[in-house]
Amino acid sequence: MIPLFARVLVLDNGETAVTIICLDMVSPWFPEVREKLVRDFGMARVLVNCSHTH
Repeated sequence: MIPLFARVLVLDNGETAVTIICLDMVSPWFPEVREKLVRDFGMARVLVNCSHTH
């Protein structure tokens, strides 16, 4: 089994926070992930970036 990796960067200037998530997979459930981040952590500005290479 090949491990999958995720990297997250949160930029926050004290007023606005932006979250960038980089995943090495593609999945149809990313809208659910974004909704959970907003609901559970208050992260309203979320960018999910995916790559899928062989």
